[in-house]
Amino acid sequence: MALFWLLSCFALFEAVCGCGVPAIHPARSSNARIINGLESLPGSCPWHVTVIVFNHPKFHRRSVSKDITLVKLVTPVRLSKDKATVCLPQNRELFPVNTLCLTSGWGSTRYNVTSVPQRLQQSYMTLMDNQQCMRYWGTTVPKNVLCAGSLGVTMTKGDSGNPLVCLSNNTWTLVGLMSQISKANSSYKPFFSPRITSLLPWIKKTMRNES
Repeated sequence: MALFWLLSCFALFEAVCGCGVPAIHPARSSNARIINGLESLPGSCPWHVTVIVFNHPKFHRRSVSKDITLVKLVTPVRLSKDKATVCLPQNRELFPVNTLCLTSGWGSTRYNVTSVPQRLQQSYMTLMDNQQCMRYWGTTVPKNVLCAGSLGVTMTKGDSGNPLVCLSNNTWTLVGLMSQISKANSSYKPFFSPRITSLLPWIKKTMRNES
C-alpha cells in the first residue's frame, strides 16, 4: 500500500514493483489508432487513470508548454497487474526524433461519433522534429514542446491529457501529454505536447511540498 501522485492522468510514484513495466506488453499493429482504433489489452496500460487536482500555475489556454495537471491520491492504492506506475524521465534524458511511442485514451473512435469507447484505446506513433511539425501547423514550435504523430493516427475529443510514453531502458517512460490537436480531427496532422523533461523541476517541487 502506498500514496501516489498522478500526472495528468498518470501515476508517478515509483513503487516497489517498479514503474513502466506493465504485466502485458501493449499490442502493436500497423492499423492501430485511437480513431478507428485498437482495443487496449487488459493490463497493458495499467497506469491509465482519470483524476485531476493541481494545475500548473503558469498554464495558459494558448500555451502548450505548461498544459499539465498534478494529482495526489489521498487513498492508498494496491499495485497489481492492472494498476501500475509509469516512469518519469531523467532530467536531461533525450528522446530522439522517430522514436516509436505509445498513447492511450478514451476519446471518440470515429470522426462522427460522440460516444466514448467502452474499452481503453491505444496507438503507436513517432516523435517528430519541431521544424517538421511546423509545416503542418504553420506556427513555431518552442523547444519545451514536442510533436508526435503518424499517418492515419490522431487524437480527438476526449483524448486531451492522455499520456505519451516511450520505451527507455526497457521501461515505459512518460515523455508528453496530449494537448493541442487538430479540431478537424485530421489523421494526417500531428499533435503538440508539453515536454515532460522541461516540467520536471515543477513536478518534483510540487511533490516535495505536498508530501
